[in-house]
Amino acid sequence: MSDDGTTEQNQKLRIESAPWESFKERALESAREFDREEENGPRVLSFEDPEQIQRLLTPRRLELLRSVMEDPPESIRQLADRLDRNVSDVHDDVTLFDEYGIVELEQNGRAKRPVVPYDEIEIAVTLSLPNKGDSNERSPAAP
Repeated sequence: MSDDGTTEQNQKLRIESAPWESFKERALESAREFDREEENGPRVLSFEDPEQIQRLLTPRRLELLRSVMEDPPESIRQLADRLDRNVSDVHDDVTLFDEYGIVELEQNGRAKRPVVPYDEIEIAVTLSLPNKGDSNERSPAAP
């Protein structure tokens, strides 16, 4: 947030899926960077399972996110009206995004104003084959 109280949009968010080892290392590195308060790269939100990203970023939530990025509403109610959706459902989606750090909620009188503090959100999904020795490996079905 800048000195005048407005949010500066000059950051990038990367939402990704990655295998557990990569996920663990990225989480540790993110924690180290947060402790050093470095802001030289994108903020990364990692999920071990690509399906978690799919559950978080549904088509309706992506529409909501895009709307907030393009034209931040004055309130959640205004956003719900714009999207022609139930206020309670939009509130739940905005609150979920706030919990993940994708959206910030600014106090605007009695209302909360959703704002996306990023210029760009990149979504990357990595699919990989399990390791040969992986206990979760599935054998092909018998004919």
